[in-house]
Amino acid sequence: MKKLLVNTFLFSLLLLAASCEKKPEPTPPLPPTVKLDSILPAPNWVNPEEYDYSSSMTAVVKVDLQVPYPSEAGEWAVKENDMLGAFMGEVCCGVVNPTDGLFFLYITEPDNTAATKVSLRYYSTYFKNLFEAKDVFTFQNDTHHGSLSEPLVPEFTVIK
Repeated sequence: MKKLLVNTFLFSLLLLAASCEKKPEPTPPLPPTVKLDSILPAPNWVNPEEYDYSSSMTAVVKVDLQVPYPSEAGEWAVKENDMLGAFMGEVCCGVVNPTDGLFFLYITEPDNTAATKVSLRYYSTYFKNLFEAKDVFTFQNDTHHGSLSEPLVPEFTVIK
């Protein structure tokens, strides 16, 4: 009888221990990642006619998507058919393809816009998507942003 009582007591302790087992806390949700799978066709940006504009400036730009999108941009690199466009408002002021990983951008000032800030839009053939860096700099005639040794590296975000 004593053995039965001890066994019952031990069994009760095991049940109690099993029912008091600490359950793992739920894992907090991961922050949402940017969906880079829009599959957009290449834009049809065109360089403006130079004679339509009274002033211009230049910029040497390096695009780096690995900073804002480290997990998505692991295999990404600038490709020869990628495009970088300069915009003042919705007016395209210059377009260029990369040369040795850099974009050498000639920007003209349109006469028909009140905007003074230059935004950059980048089309990636790898992601088949558009990215934008808003209001990167103010347009000023005969000025230069970035250089071969220290290119301008704006922060781009995906256009949704």
